[in-house]
Amino acid sequence: MASFDLTFESGTVAALVLEEALHVVEARLEVEIRRSRLVYEVGAYDAEIRRRYVSLRQSGIELLFEEDRLRKVALYVRPPKPAYAKFNGTISLLPDDFFKAPSRERFVEALRASGFAIWPKAYPYAVDLVSADLRVRYADNPNTHCHVGIDDGSMLRLGSNGGG
Repeated sequence: MASFDLTFESGTVAALVLEEALHVVEARLEVEIRRSRLVYEVGAYDAEIRRRYVSLRQSGIELLFEEDRLRKVALYVRPPKPAYAKFNGTISLLPDDFFKAPSRERFVEALRASGFAIWPKAYPYAVDLVSADLRVRYADNPNTHCHVGIDDGSMLRLGSNGGG
């Protein structure tokens, strides 16, 4: 299972593991939620698509669970709505100062130096870099929002979204 560390602005570190159950992820985030008095919102389960969104809006983090297993993490560089904050922490996949001065170029350079490859499918506002077990996306749509997304890349690898 793919994992990475997420460090909150406060210094609290949470190891996130894709495929972990919702209650395990909640336990990993509990210290920061209590310490910072974060609003932790668990969305209603959508049975049709078997998904649930969990957000820590004050920290600029959104988690996607399918069948109550962590599938994707989104960290907002430029939030989609005024009610969301910008993510000001760090993740172990990118340089510690990345979110202070984010850019597509710095994103690509850092991940390529770590052994990630650029996914060949081009998108107008996004770039995907992949490793054996992760896809990390930098999506910057000037009309909506900008975020770093982390998932297992299975949608690309299975041929969805124009992948291979």
